[in-house]
Amino acid sequence: MNTTRQEVLELIKEGDVKFIRLGFCDLFGFQKNIAIMADDLPRAFEEGVSFDGHAIKGFSDASESDLRLFPDPATLTVLPWRPGAGGTARLFCDINHNGAPFALDSRQILKRAVGTCAEMGFVCMVGAACEFYLFMTDENGAPTSVTVDKGGYLDIAPLDKSEDIRREICLTLDEIGIQPETAHHGQGPGQNKVSFTFSDALSCADNLMSFKTIVKKIAARNGLFASFMPKPIQDAPGSALHISLSLFEKGVNVFKSDAHAKAAAGFTAGVLSKSREMTLFLNPLANSYERIPSTPDPSLNPYLALALLLEAGLEGIGQGLALPPETDALPENLTQAIALARDSGFVRRVVGGKLLDAYVKAKETEVNYTGARYFEWV
Repeated sequence: MNTTRQEVLELIKEGDVKFIRLGFCDLFGFQKNIAIMADDLPRAFEEGVSFDGHAIKGFSDASESDLRLFPDPATLTVLPWRPGAGGTARLFCDINHNGAPFALDSRQILKRAVGTCAEMGFVCMVGAACEFYLFMTDENGAPTSVTVDKGGYLDIAPLDKSEDIRREICLTLDEIGIQPETAHHGQGPGQNKVSFTFSDALSCADNLMSFKTIVKKIAARNGLFASFMPKPIQDAPGSALHISLSLFEKGVNVFKSDAHAKAAAGFTAGVLSKSREMTLFLNPLANSYERIPSTPDPSLNPYLALALLLEAGLEGIGQGLALPPETDALPENLTQAIALARDSGFVRRVVGGKLLDAYVKAKETEVNYTGARYFEWV
């Protein structure tokens, strides 16, 4: 939905929406929000809504404590789990400090990458397919290690006990304007996979944030726990976040045009050449390395991941890189990934020195974490 401020205010009034959730992403890909009354939305558009950055993980070491959320009117979503009179809507926000973009706001970092892409004459479209596990919960609602079923790849009921959950997830996504493409049981017991149609890079990142929230809410509503942990079960397949990038120039898909073969090769070579340096942001947990990190996993911050992938590809085009005969192996553990990212001039340029230093500092404390430590919050 590409709406203006005035259109948002009119839609809010017509829909009898009373509460507005101002959503944003912390450094590590977790959604946060502040709720305001709908009557306060015009002020939020003009002045922003303040919050204490020191209380947000990853932002806590930043010198700027008084941060402001500025809603993006193009992201208006009326939340389907708060229907009817007195409903609730959500707007994703950009974070500012003293009238300037906050250095640790990953959404604005992706916006900059999209802007660079446009300046070079390209539009990047992104498709995603996300895997997750569903676990049973105990009498207190806490997750157990028992999966909802023992089904396998593309199984159907009765082996697949998740089909109604996936149906509810897809219907909810469709209701808020996110178009799922396919949904099915994954390889692991209790594992599921949902893929989405292509959208622009910023919308894709926003949609992934919404998707994870919806999956967790619907799972909880059905007495289950949804885990996006990369490897929640030691002897079962890990969960991946498959990302597909398409690059267009004047409406022509660069990867399907012989006339654009050089640009296609350059973009691909650019991503490959920076893959080791980017791995920390594509596979960010110690648990990520319990599975083979040949693809990103669902625990990432989608804004940072897409910004790095896009900038790497664009750099490859700009430098006229050719496809390499082979690529170096990806880091085998979180320690290696941290070192590669910390020393990368490319990563520092894209995400900024302040964000990189804060991210690395946080990840260094997680090096010895085991998968179980992440079970309840990813």
